[in-house]
Amino acid sequence: MLTSFFASSKPVHSIVVILYMITAFVIGNMEMILTGFTLQKIGIFLGSLLMYILAIVLFNFIVRKNELTGGSAYKLLLFATFTAAIPMVFVYPRILCAGVFVLLAIRRLMSLRSGLAIERKLYDASFWLTVATFCYFWSAIFFIPLFLGIFLYARTSWRYWLVPILGILTILLFMSCYVLYIESDQSYILDYVDEISFDFSRYGKLEVLIPLSFLSTVFLWGVWKYVAIMNAMAFSQRASYMLTISLALAALVIVLFSPDKSGAEWYFFIPALTIIASNYIEQSEGLVFKEFLLCIAVILPIVVYFF
Repeated sequence: MLTSFFASSKPVHSIVVILYMITAFVIGNMEMILTGFTLQKIGIFLGSLLMYILAIVLFNFIVRKNELTGGSAYKLLLFATFTAAIPMVFVYPRILCAGVFVLLAIRRLMSLRSGLAIERKLYDASFWLTVATFCYFWSAIFFIPLFLGIFLYARTSWRYWLVPILGILTILLFMSCYVLYIESDQSYILDYVDEISFDFSRYGKLEVLIPLSFLSTVFLWGVWKYVAIMNAMAFSQRASYMLTISLALAALVIVLFSPDKSGAEWYFFIPALTIIASNYIEQSEGLVFKEFLLCIAVILPIVVYFF
């Protein structure tokens, strides 16, 4: 049923998925709702919800524009269910904001394949990644896929390697001017550098362990086929696949370094995971297996809620 319904991509699929996301977001913030709203809480709630919905809009645009998956709506369903399975992210506005800025950077990164306006795209990508870093420091790891993109698409000229530095310096200059005007103190830079923690004790809780185990299993199951598809292509066609895998690996490094391992840090992993999983489902011929996987993905957030 789910397999056939989401096999195509129509406006009704977007409406259904967004309603699903709004419901998941409200449930994920139920504790705050029950404790009562203040003007500040309302602003944070609506702003976080906007960032969450904007993320899937950007993700859908990136995937369709760069043909990273087929024409199905599996990518929308999986993005929604994967994020709903880690509801702890809904109470971390900084991660939701950083996720949007990272997607804005990925949009420019993936568009490098056209070979047009490379300097502007690299500048924009580094600009948005730097903004994301101020929201959540370890999102800076995504500069690694950015430089991989330069290597794959624009390594012929040394000047392209310098463009991201300009994007970084632009944000630092704006922030320094603002802080000097408001506070006259630039020590804020040190406050944005997060520590590294390897304490995974919170992953032992079932509400965290179950969804993360599922996401990891889907990734390990799907990535081998994704790599096989990539290897079957001509080298010139592999770049977008290599970038997607690098985004997944960069997100896993963020998970490793994150100082507060609540499970919310896996939010950065979901865009790349969704692309890989969507390709796996579209390429798979087993209808029963695809239906089973999609049903588990939809039911999982409900299971997590009861824990």
